[in-house]
Amino acid sequence: MFLAILLLLVPFLLFFAAFLISFFIERRSLICAILFVASGFFLFVFLLCIYSLLTVNYQDVPAVQGIRKLLPLLITIIAVLPTAMVLLTLAAGILNLIQDGPHLRNTFALFFSIGVIAYSLLWPLVGRLRIGTVSSLIYFYVTAILLYTILLKTVLTVTSQINLFHLRKNHGLDYVVALGRPLKNEQIVSMVHDRVDTAIKVYRENPGSKLILSGGWRRNREEPECIAMRDYALSQGVPAEDILLEDAGDSTIAMVKNAYALMCEDFQPRGKRTVPRFAVASSAYHVLRALFIARQNKIKCIGFGARTKLHISMNAFVREYVEYLKLTRRTHLTLFIIFTAVYWVGGAILMKTGVISPQIWEMMSGKAGLI
Repeated sequence: MFLAILLLLVPFLLFFAAFLISFFIERRSLICAILFVASGFFLFVFLLCIYSLLTVNYQDVPAVQGIRKLLPLLITIIAVLPTAMVLLTLAAGILNLIQDGPHLRNTFALFFSIGVIAYSLLWPLVGRLRIGTVSSLIYFYVTAILLYTILLKTVLTVTSQINLFHLRKNHGLDYVVALGRPLKNEQIVSMVHDRVDTAIKVYRENPGSKLILSGGWRRNREEPECIAMRDYALSQGVPAEDILLEDAGDSTIAMVKNAYALMCEDFQPRGKRTVPRFAVASSAYHVLRALFIARQNKIKCIGFGARTKLHISMNAFVREYVEYLKLTRRTHLTLFIIFTAVYWVGGAILMKTGVISPQIWEMMSGKAGLI
């Protein structure tokens, strides 16, 4: 029996080994995060089997009894966590509106949490959700899309954290790019300073590198954003000769492309290496989008994230998810069309043939004691 449980450790080891390979080859890929999540799942299954074995054969051992007492608490926390996250997102959305004002960009977390609450509580109350009815097909269709959204968002979050993790400080970088932000209030100025601070930290950990400050002209500004970023960097002791300015970027895509073109012009080949090594520094929630853009344009780089206030991050993470869908819209639109066609054609056939119907559901529910 114990040998059989040990065999369950094999999938964990295989997936974790595949994750490590993916991590060192291309950590910006979603596959890297999927492998990490899969290895975590199989490790959880292995530990659960070990726990079951211990409780059956060693239930009188004090340590095992302590674990048995803690298990219900752990299960409760896991069960309550999704609800707590939705409520926390709702609170963060409201706080974000209060502090930053009523603007569309500040409403993503609020609308997301309200949508989840309405879907989970209101729809089942007002709709006829018996299996085999059109309303139930609609509900399960939206459920499938929501589950896919949650899974994809989870994978993106894991991918983001993987890319913010670094085993060493000195990566032999030639350039560190600090990305600006096209907003104006004081809080955003502070956020840009945090990004520049992060870039300066990485710059100092990589001797011989240069800073590229990227930020173009904004509405109602007399100078490009990178000028203010440069003044701040100079005040932090960065030599002027180590600073390059990119003043044409008015979006993340433009900033990444323009900064890369600028460093390619400035870079002096070092031995056999003719391509510069660089990192992108931005707010933690924003780094992954910049890395995805670089990967789409076949540009190798790594990312470093500046800390951001929780309520801003939660709203921004929802917004970044929308931006990711925009970057990969062709792939997800294709998947959406295929799923929609298969789901509704299959559902119509099953309803017409009587495989699923309200009567069958009521009969099965009655036998199971559900109604």
